[in-house]
Parts: sequence; C-alpha cells; structure tokens
Amino acid sequence: MIKKALIFQFFFFAIVGFFGFLIDTTTFYFLHFSIDYAFSRIISICTAMSFTFLLNRKLTFKVTHQPFFKSWLKYFLVNATSALINFSCFLELTKASQFLKHYFIIPLVISTFISMWINFVFSRYYVFKKRQLYQPSA
Repeated sequence: MIKKALIFQFFFFAIVGFFGFLIDTTTFYFLHFSIDYAFSRIISICTAMSFTFLLNRKLTFKVTHQPFFKSWLKYFLVNATSALINFSCFLELTKASQFLKHYFIIPLVISTFISMWINFVFSRYYVFKKRQLYQPSA
C-alpha cells in the first residue's frame, strides 16, 4: 500500500510541476514567434527547471541537509536527462504531424507528462534523498 505521505508529496510535486509547465508553455509561446522553434523550447525548459528546483527543494522535499549547489547539480543532471526525453518526444511529435506542430500544446503536454514521472522518481530517491543516520547495532 502506498503511504499517504508519498501520495501527498507526489501531489505537491505535481502542483509545482503544473506551475513549471505554465512557465514552460508561456515562455515557449512568446519566444517561438521570434526565434527558432527548438531553441525556444530549450530556453523554456531551462526556465521552468530553475523555478521547479527552488520550490521542490524548499517545499516538496523540504531539503535542509544538502548544500544548495550539490542538490542543484543533481537536480539539473536528472532534469537535463528528463528534458532530453521531453525535448525528443516534443520534436518527434511535431515532426510527425502538421496538426501537432500547429497545436503544439498537445505534444507539450504529452512530453511533459512523461518527464514528470521520471523527475519525481529520481528527485525523491536520488536528488532530495533523506540522509540515513548511521546507527551501529548493539
């Protein structure tokens, strides 16, 4: 059975991610009129990633034991990997169909949903993992 705390944490992670998604989508929307489609997406992903790191560190996972830069670096590595998956899915979907390219919100939602699951698992169990205090056996 899944613990209530885990469900609550995932729910909060999803809320933070939703706001990150809004930042991602809004940034992409305004940039794609004036700069390359792919470059617009890279900038929008990085902007959203920075925002979600700050909120997830402070509110979702309540990290105080890790140095800021260390957790940022781990978060960046996990999210960069996930972003590559997100980016690849987005590009493949928009290349596959003019409809999806025109209504870019659809591939944006699909690619973001996939990367959300990857990010939660690795954020919880790697990036913001709680330290286990060593307790010698008696």
